[in-house]
Amino acid sequence: MKRILLILTITALSANIFAQQLSWRFANPRFIRLSGVDHLQFEVQVQCSQAGTYLWASQIKLVFNNTAFNNTASNWTVIRAGVFAGNNTQDNPKYTITKTITGNSPDKIYNIGITGDVNAQGNGGNEDDFGLVPTTWTTLVTVSARFITPVDDDWLAGIDFLESGMNGFQQYITTPNTYVLYQNPNLFDAKEFLTTNSGRLYATNYGWSQIGGSVNGQQHNDWNTSVSTTVWEGTATVTQTNQIAALADNLTVLSGASLNVDALKQLTVAGTLSNNGSFVVGSNAVGTGSLLHNTNNVSGTIQRYVTGNADLDEMAYHFVSVPITTGAVSGLFAGSYLYQFAASTQDWAYIGPGADIPLNTREGFMIYYPAPFTTYEYTGPFYNGPSSLEVSYHSSGTYSGMNLVPNPYPSAIDWNSATGWTKTNILDAIWIWNPALSNYATYGTFIGTNGATQYLPVGQSFFVKAGAAAPVLEVNNNARVHNGQAFFNNPDEGIIRIASITEHSQDEIVVRVRETATEAYDPAEDVEKLFGSPSSPQLYSLSSDDQNLTINTWQYPETTTSIPVHFMQSINGPVTMNISEVSSIPDKYAVLLEDLLTGTFTDLREITTYQFEHDTIFEADRFRLHLQNTLGDDELASGQFRLWSQRERVYFTIPESVGNKVVLKVRDMAGRNILEQEMVLQQLNSFVITRFTGNISVMVVEKEKIHQAKTLILW
Repeated sequence: MKRILLILTITALSANIFAQQLSWRFANPRFIRLSGVDHLQFEVQVQCSQAGTYLWASQIKLVFNNTAFNNTASNWTVIRAGVFAGNNTQDNPKYTITKTITGNSPDKIYNIGITGDVNAQGNGGNEDDFGLVPTTWTTLVTVSARFITPVDDDWLAGIDFLESGMNGFQQYITTPNTYVLYQNPNLFDAKEFLTTNSGRLYATNYGWSQIGGSVNGQQHNDWNTSVSTTVWEGTATVTQTNQIAALADNLTVLSGASLNVDALKQLTVAGTLSNNGSFVVGSNAVGTGSLLHNTNNVSGTIQRYVTGNADLDEMAYHFVSVPITTGAVSGLFAGSYLYQFAASTQDWAYIGPGADIPLNTREGFMIYYPAPFTTYEYTGPFYNGPSSLEVSYHSSGTYSGMNLVPNPYPSAIDWNSATGWTKTNILDAIWIWNPALSNYATYGTFIGTNGATQYLPVGQSFFVKAGAAAPVLEVNNNARVHNGQAFFNNPDEGIIRIASITEHSQDEIVVRVRETATEAYDPAEDVEKLFGSPSSPQLYSLSSDDQNLTINTWQYPETTTSIPVHFMQSINGPVTMNISEVSSIPDKYAVLLEDLLTGTFTDLREITTYQFEHDTIFEADRFRLHLQNTLGDDELASGQFRLWSQRERVYFTIPESVGNKVVLKVRDMAGRNILEQEMVLQQLNSFVITRFTGNISVMVVEKEKIHQAKTLILW
C-alpha cells in the first residue's frame, strides 16, 4: 500500500490575532567533563504567554564568538528534555534534531532545528505526539558545548540567542496538518553568556562548577584557584573552608541571584565585582564574613552580630562602624542605645531617638543593645579604595586628642600595614571596648592586651589619639586583609604579660623590654591606659615620668630596673595574677614581682601565678616588677653589693650571700640611726624609709664581712 504523505497546511493569520508568544532563556549552566573534555552545559528553556499550544517546529540559533569551542556541530550535544523527549504514538521520537554551524568566527552561528514527526501530524495537537508548551519555564533542550583548547582563568563564553534568526520561525500545531506561527517577535531573557564571567558558575540545580575538572561525568570546583565567576541564579554561598580565602578574578551576581559570604567565610575578588542581585556578608555568634574587592559602588548588605544585656549596669557596650558609603541613618540600630564620641568635648553624646538621623560613616559609634543579642544589617554601597577618617585634636578635662573612628570596609584592616595608612600626628595605639571584660582592649607598637591585635574586624570602630593639631588618618585597600593570619611578636624584644583576674572580669598589661627604649613615656613605644568599669580590675604600670600605661616599654637594664605596677577595683575580694611570656626575657635577667603590702617576692620564672586579697582601702601603688641583670656586670657576678632606691623604697642585692643572716644598719649623712634590723638575705631585698629626703648610708653586716653603699631617698 502506498503511503501518502500529507502536506502540513500553513495557516496565515493577521497580525492582530496573534496571542501565543514564546519567551526564551538560558538556564542551569554548569561546567562538566564529558569524554575527557570540559564542556559548558546549559538548558534552553521556553514558555508561552497562553496555555494550550503544542510545539511543531522550532529554530534555535545561537551566536558564539569564543574560539575555545569546537567548530564541528557534531561535537555539540543537544538532548531533548521533559515533555519534548520520548516517543509518540507512532513509536517514533516526538521531535527530530538537526545541528549545523554556519558563518565565520567571531560570529559563528550554531543552528539547532527541532521538528515534530510528520507521521503524527495528522493527529493534530495532542500530548501523546507533541510537547505542550506551558505558561511556566520548561526545558526544551540541553546543550553541551565542547572545548577544544585550554581556557584561561578569565574568559567569556560568548554565547547568546540570535534573535533575528528565531523571530518568525517558531510554529505550533493546531488541527490535523495545520500549524500556526507564534507571535513575532519572541521575548528573550536578559541573561546571556556574552558578558557572563565563565570560569566558575553557580546554578541552583547544579551548585558550583568550574573549568579544569579531571573526572568524567563530575563537576569540579576549587576555590584556591582564582577564576572569573558568575552566580547565574538561585542563592549561592561561598563554600571554601572557614577562614581560608575563596578566590575569584571577575565576579558577577546576575539579576535575581544571590551570593552569601557567610560567617567565617572569606572571598577575594581580584578583578571587577558586579552585583545586579543580592550580595550579603553574613555574621553570627561564631564570626563574620569577609570580602576583599577593588570595585567602587558595589551595593549589598553587611551584617554585624552583637551581644547585649538587659542590665544596663553591665556596660555591654560595643564600638561599631557602618561600612557603607551612603544612606546610613540611626534606624539601622533600631532598638539600641546609640552614641557618638564628640571629639570637641572628648565625651559621649547620645543620638536619637529618631530613626532617620543621618550618620557620618567616617566616624565610629557606640551601641548598647538591651537584650541577649541582635544582628544589624547595613545595606548600601560598600567602601572601596582610599577613605579619610574623621579625626581632630581637642582637649577637655583629663583627655585630649581622642577620636572614635571606623573600619569602613567589608573586611578586616591591619593597623600595622606599612602602605595602607597615612597617619599624621596620630599615635601608634588603638583602644577597643571589650564588653566581656568591661575594660579596654589595647593594641599599639606591635603588641596588644585584653585580646586586641593589629586586626580590626568588619563593623568595628576604635579609639585613636591625635598627638597634635591638624591630624590626618587615611586608610586604603592595602590595609585590608582577611583576619585569619597569625600574629608574631618582634623577636628582638622581651615580653612580660600580666593579667589580673577576678570572678567577673579581668584586665591585662604588657611590659616590653628592648635593647633601646626610653623609660619615660614615649608615644612611639607606649600606650596610655584608658580606665574601664570601676568594678572591673584596673591594672596599669607607670613610666619613669608617672604616665599610666597599658603597654610600657623599658630598656634592658645594666643592673636592675623596678617598674611600678598599680591595681584598683571598687569591689573587695580575691584576685589572681597570671604572668606569661616571661621566657621571652633573656635568661641572664631575674624577673621578680614584689607585693609592697605583704613584702612578698615572687620569682616569675618559677611561679607564673600570684594570688592576693584586694581591699578598697589599699593603695593602688601595690606592686613592683623587677628586672635584675644577674650576669652582665663583672662586679655583680663576683658578689658585689648593689643598692638602689625608688622613692621611699630601697632595694639591694648581694648574690653570693643569699640565705645568710645579716644585720641591716641605715644612717643619715650625720650618722644618726634611721633603721636597724636583722634579716635573712633573699635574691632581692628591700626596706622602706618614710618621711625622709636625702642621702642615706646602708650597711649590711655579715659574720665575716661588711657591705656598704649610699643612695638618695626622695619622700
